[in-house]
Amino acid sequence: MSKVTVYQYLVRDTYRVEMRKSRRWGTRDGIESFGEYAEILEFTAMVVDASAVDSLGFTQLDFDPRST
Repeated sequence: MSKVTVYQYLVRDTYRVEMRKSRRWGTRDGIESFGEYAEILEFTAMVVDASAVDSLGFTQLDFDPRST
């Protein structure tokens, strides 16, 4: 099986007008698709099975990469 690197990231919460940690993990390409509305937390990089991410490069909510 192929592997991908996923990261935790901050995303802009427009209701609170602040950055908050997302409940999903994402690939670099997926997170960068948000542009200025997201920031990758580089130190969180984890290698997981590619089947853990959807076609947009994100995991399910509350994904735990240590369980794969």
